[in-house]
Amino acid sequence: MRHSLFNNSVIILSIFLLTACSTGDHGSYAERSFYQGDASSLEYIGPASGEHCQTYALYLFPLKQSPSTALALEQAKQSQDSTLMLSDLSIGDVTQWGFGYAKRCILVTADAYGK
Repeated sequence: MRHSLFNNSVIILSIFLLTACSTGDHGSYAERSFYQGDASSLEYIGPASGEHCQTYALYLFPLKQSPSTALALEQAKQSQDSTLMLSDLSIGDVTQWGFGYAKRCILVTADAYGK
């Protein structure tokens, strides 16, 4: 069976479109991060955010390590000085599409508390 260049292009484009449709924005929420101690003695410092990303060359080949929720949480804690606990945590993911690459990121937003 003989395929033309047009048919092959349609097949490849369909695979990319189906892959793009299968990605979504999944999120979760937590009341607060782990803190061993009396949380009522902590003061509000301000908003905190963090992200950790991984780039995919040609949309398929991952470069470096996978996006990490733990690293995004750590970056959010470090975004405000003296942070001991994060409250009202929102964790989500997003895929940013570029020409020849895709960037997948874990995003964390929260309120920072400390002393």
